[in-house]
Amino acid sequence: AAKLRQKFEESVQLALEGRGYTVVRRVGASSFRVDLAIADPMVKNKYVIGIMCDGEPYAQARNARDRERLRSDVLTNLGWKLVRLWSEEWVRDRDHVMQKLEAEMKVFGLDPESLKRK
Repeated sequence: AAKLRQKFEESVQLALEGRGYTVVRRVGASSFRVDLAIADPMVKNKYVIGIMCDGEPYAQARNARDRERLRSDVLTNLGWKLVRLWSEEWVRDRDHVMQKLEAEMKVFGLDPESLKRK
């Protein structure tokens, strides 16, 4: 199961990079990490959005509260703008998931085109 979760995250990372984004995996400390982070192309070591996948940390959380609330709350309080991606939805229609992700970036006031490498 861990390998499947890793493959999911790798697949999302490759798709984002293929669209021109710079993506870093496992940003943060201890169990309060984002699975994938989209880097600001203009500011070194700055991340503009964090992506949480139903991957390893999700599977290891003890209960639904840990999965859905605690991790998200801590990361949001640290200033992260978070988006959740689900592997089942990704397998069914990754293009739709990518469109939703870019729409969510706009909700956060981000311009997806300006975040792509030049």
